[in-house]
Amino acid sequence: KALLFLGSGSVIHGMHDEQDMRYMGALRKAMPITAATFIVGWLAIAGVFPLSGFWSKDEILASAWFGDQPILWGVGLITAILTAFYMTRQVVMVFFSPARWDSEEDLSRVATAIAEQEDVRPAQLADDVEEPEASEPEAGVVPAPAHLAGKHPHESPRLMTIPLIVLAALSFLGGILNLPFPGFHQLGHWLEPVIEPVVAGVHEPHPDNFNIGLVFALIALAGALGGIAIGWSTYKRYRGTDDPTIDRLGPLASFFSNAWYFDAFYQRVIAEPGRKLALFLSRDVDGKFIDGLVNGVGKAFGFASVESGKAETGYVRQYALVLLAGTVALITYAIVRAA
Repeated sequence: KALLFLGSGSVIHGMHDEQDMRYMGALRKAMPITAATFIVGWLAIAGVFPLSGFWSKDEILASAWFGDQPILWGVGLITAILTAFYMTRQVVMVFFSPARWDSEEDLSRVATAIAEQEDVRPAQLADDVEEPEASEPEAGVVPAPAHLAGKHPHESPRLMTIPLIVLAALSFLGGILNLPFPGFHQLGHWLEPVIEPVVAGVHEPHPDNFNIGLVFALIALAGALGGIAIGWSTYKRYRGTDDPTIDRLGPLASFFSNAWYFDAFYQRVIAEPGRKLALFLSRDVDGKFIDGLVNGVGKAFGFASVESGKAETGYVRQYALVLLAGTVALITYAIVRAA
């Protein structure tokens, strides 16, 4: 995954900060090092033998099946196939499908298709579109993005490609070290001195013999290769306009593209009520009630201070009269209490 993340950054850099794969295509020729290393990461995460991702996927699926979790194994296998499919979609769209960046006509065609698919009017793309000098474009046609028009992708500098090469080599080496042959499978026992006290007594599900494990490994590999084959055949002629998968899914495309509407549900049921509650607590409870209570106490003492200060006139006869009145009151109280 680190290789794929860094590889994506290299592609974005080579594409002049463009992140939309619909504008890409045929980058294997313009960015050969990035393409080669990215392909290694793609095959690894898809679970192709003997790269490192194959062994981690195989261990997860084997643990599910031999741990008496066939449903979990089926879900894992389907997920592995989908992973191989969508990663193949990315690789083909970026590196192997026809280029969409080599002419302004192609860029404009893709930009127009994107605007139509996302129901975005051309004027809304003003930040990313260079206005033509000579004449206005045809109605409904979006000009080529300004940061791509007249520019071609380029390979990233060595500062970016060397880490890609190292990670690609490790993805391959990690798979070789896990081969189940004498002298290999080093990574399987590498951390045993550290974690052995922790996992002591823990039962790890595994096949009874090598042949059974091989059958399940081949099933997982077949799933990965099947996902790759479907993705490749679907997107090898992709030209940046209509997405074949979206077209085939029909109404389900909106359901899946909106993440099963989970985010919309979360926003409406949890986030928005939570925001309103926080606003009520901040504005009404804290701002009016609590602040009003605190400020009211301060104002009350301030009022009492001002009013009591009016008694301090500076006249001695007034102070003597108050002292006399107080004395009379105390004597009266003492007499009444004694009686």
